[in-house]
Amino acid sequence: MIKTIWSLWLDGYDRAPPLLRACAQSWVERNRGDGWKVNLIDRGNLAAYIDERQLAELTAGRTVSPASLSDIIRLELLARHGGLWVDSTVFCQRPIEAWDFDPSSSGFFVFRHDSDRKLASWLIYAQPGHHALERWHTRMREYVAGHNSIGAATPHLSIWRWRFGMREGQYFWLHYLFGDLLRRDPRFAAEIAAMPQRSARPMSGLQAIGLETSCTPQLKAEIASLKTPLQKLDWRARFPGDSSQSVLDFYMKQFAPSARGKAG
Repeated sequence: MIKTIWSLWLDGYDRAPPLLRACAQSWVERNRGDGWKVNLIDRGNLAAYIDERQLAELTAGRTVSPASLSDIIRLELLARHGGLWVDSTVFCQRPIEAWDFDPSSSGFFVFRHDSDRKLASWLIYAQPGHHALERWHTRMREYVAGHNSIGAATPHLSIWRWRFGMREGQYFWLHYLFGDLLRRDPRFAAEIAAMPQRSARPMSGLQAIGLETSCTPQLKAEIASLKTPLQKLDWRARFPGDSSQSVLDFYMKQFAPSARGKAG
């Protein structure tokens, strides 16, 4: 297992919203005793980890959305170094060593979606040289090199446009490349089938409720009993909230590493 965690906020975590800083701190505090190193990436230190000249050449003359630049960077980092990628909005609820599965067991792991996206790209574990990672990374580079508009400003589900060849300006292009490989590359599909099978849906449970929803006694009981290893949050949610009574505020009070005795 490569015990390196990667997370990116291009403007720098010192300038990031409070929620993102709390998410970053959760990975540091929850896993420091188990030998994990957390690398927080921004524009100032990116060149220490990937070849920025190659990145500039790949994206030159193209319109690349911020989310898509993050998509490119995550696969470049993993292809070169391996380890665990987590989006800046993923909160570590339990130490990695205490999860009920080992993300490194097959050399590659993503949470699965039952939607047209097939996976959640906000957490990826990979060993350098793993076939699934190499195939995805190669297709990513080919896609970027072959299109002028990479990504879109807002999420939209457009798998049918994708399948009919309308591939410019697709928000979920990285997911759809993954789906194409699942359908067309038997070895890739077998490797994905061999990894631990975990649904992304429970990891976005708080978003499904609504992070700014008023936290009723019933919701408080449900949140306090959460057994998920992590939660995917949203940087746009107010934190702390105006009244400190939202679902997000209650969750953070329960599970932030400073909440002594909570969540391991």
